[in-house]
Amino acid sequence: MKTFICSLTMLLGIVAFSFASSLQIVSSDNYVSVEPTADDVKAHCIFKNVSDTTVEVKLIFEPTTIAEGQEVSFCWGPICYPPMDSRFEPKDAMQLAPGEISKDNEFYLTFYPNGNEGKTTVAFTFYVAGNPDDSIHYTVTFESKYLSAEEYENVVNYKPQVFSDKIPVLDFFGKSPPERIQIFNQLGKSMLESSVAPLEIEISSFSRGIYCLVMTYSAGVATKILFLKE
Repeated sequence: MKTFICSLTMLLGIVAFSFASSLQIVSSDNYVSVEPTADDVKAHCIFKNVSDTTVEVKLIFEPTTIAEGQEVSFCWGPICYPPMDSRFEPKDAMQLAPGEISKDNEFYLTFYPNGNEGKTTVAFTFYVAGNPDDSIHYTVTFESKYLSAEEYENVVNYKPQVFSDKIPVLDFFGKSPPERIQIFNQLGKSMLESSVAPLEIEISSFSRGIYCLVMTYSAGVATKILFLKE
């Protein structure tokens, strides 16, 4: 089962920016939590070419800590690499036109807990080919653990935001409509995705439970919140 987990400790946050002369991170998963019994879990980092020229982006993979028995692999452009535990730099480069944003399936990580508890942290450097100083950095930590009875009760009973039939985007968040919306359930399954975001998000057909809403705005800012569907 392929999953994408929104950390249940995240309530409301605007993803932090990381700046360089040509590249900018606009959305990233920096902490991902999953139970050891999960088959795998994905994390994404989306970045943008903010320069006025087309750039070739290269990547350096540098694992910081790999917990015993756990594995991390990643996909870069058209190639998905096997799990590895040492520094690696793919030969392929990703081309981004001025203002272009990388796509979800162009770069992502897959974490395999393999039944083991622990934390695994990996770091990436994105840089413009021929100019390593023109770079940005991305780090993500995967944590595999069983929730205690107290933690599980808090997760189940906590109500970050509660909606029943619709999410009134403008009324509730007080912002202009996002350019893109995504909703994932607790298992990481995509429940809704649209590049034309409505003023209200219809969720009446969703089952009761906790979901993660991701809204991307024109400036490239991504806002993530958890909400409970009654």
